[in-house]
Amino acid sequence: MDPEDMPPQQNRVLGLSIASVIAIVLVLLGVVLFAQNRTHVSRQPIVSKQQPDQNAAVVSPRMSTINGRLGLTFKGSARSFRQGDKVVLFVYADAQNNQITGYDAVIHYNPKGLTYEAVSSTLEGMEVHTTDNQIKEETRELVITGIRSTSRKDPFIFSNTALVEITFMAQQSGPSQVDVMFEPGSSTDSNIMNVHNQDVLGATEGVTVTVGNL
Repeated sequence: MDPEDMPPQQNRVLGLSIASVIAIVLVLLGVVLFAQNRTHVSRQPIVSKQQPDQNAAVVSPRMSTINGRLGLTFKGSARSFRQGDKVVLFVYADAQNNQITGYDAVIHYNPKGLTYEAVSSTLEGMEVHTTDNQIKEETRELVITGIRSTSRKDPFIFSNTALVEITFMAQQSGPSQVDVMFEPGSSTDSNIMNVHNQDVLGATEGVTVTVGNL
């Protein structure tokens, strides 16, 4: 029978049947696409997004938490001198048993009270280099650099160890301060470097040289 010859009621039933089939097909297609999308998402790697800790301390890789010491002390028992006397000071270091490869001792002194003469190393296997320059009218800067020699395999252990002797000549009468310069985090002052290239210096100590009249 030709559809045009069907009664109107049968045409409506046929139209509803076709529409129902199309709707079911669309629903099934939607379910399949949704399932595929869920599967794709579930296979994506999960990346953790951590927020930076605003309270975390920023630590320079150059510095460590070891509080080593670098200081000056007199050689011998004399604490007061006369003009023209030799004044010999030890530079000593304590790195709390840390393994050390080198150091810089940056020393400031007044050239009116003391005249620098020489530095001599007291450690075998430690090469020592020095510079002595005027930086202000009444301040000279003596820089002593110690570097482990290539002939020495083992690092050094500093435990109140004398590193070098500094010889001055006493000049102008009165007190004369000799300071070891240090500022935490600075790369231009005194330091003690360990095998991990960390500065383990935490404190320094200077001395006062008293010069009397002739």
